[in-house]
Amino acid sequence: MHAWCTHATILITSCCGPRLKKLFYVIFCCINLPFATKSCLPSELFDSQKLKKKLIWKIPFLLRTQYNTKWACKIFREWQYARANKDAKLEATEFLVNVEQVQSLETSMETMTCWSLNVWLTKFVEEVCKASGERYPPQTLYSICAGLQRHLEDVNGGDAIQLLSKNEMRLHMFRRALDSGMKQASADGLTNMTKKPDKEGDNRRRGKYFLG
Repeated sequence: MHAWCTHATILITSCCGPRLKKLFYVIFCCINLPFATKSCLPSELFDSQKLKKKLIWKIPFLLRTQYNTKWACKIFREWQYARANKDAKLEATEFLVNVEQVQSLETSMETMTCWSLNVWLTKFVEEVCKASGERYPPQTLYSICAGLQRHLEDVNGGDAIQLLSKNEMRLHMFRRALDSGMKQASADGLTNMTKKPDKEGDNRRRGKYFLG
């Protein structure tokens, strides 16, 4: 049983992104199964009971983050699939762009170059909207882009392109479009409406999070 658990743990964690791997470790640690030993989990998770208690509160946050990441990818892929034109050469833009360096929109986001991401993410934040046709509130729009960044990091690790970093000058057009879109959404009165939970219902709501 112990050998099976060890091999299963190694297999699962080797297939996970860093956030899922961290979540798996935390859950496994908190469950404290009899066969959970230093041979199959990081030694720092067994240093003290206090550490285990500190890790418990991270589970809802990690689950919420994972959900938001998947949701952001779903939004992008739906837009990507539905968009009629997928050839950058046929796109009009106010910026100077070498379209010869831009891949087709049919290319998966994970394998796009920075030049391709710069163009297509610019179009994405300019055009993406809810099924009703209403634009997303500014914070939701930013959260979608942050979710795409997390996805790229999960897939490409340290080689992931930093979409939101000011140091990544090759994506300046995208970040300018995102900033402009958020400001326009605010000017149009679109806001992220949230209700302050009462103390009695706080525990029931904890771990639940919805965007849009």
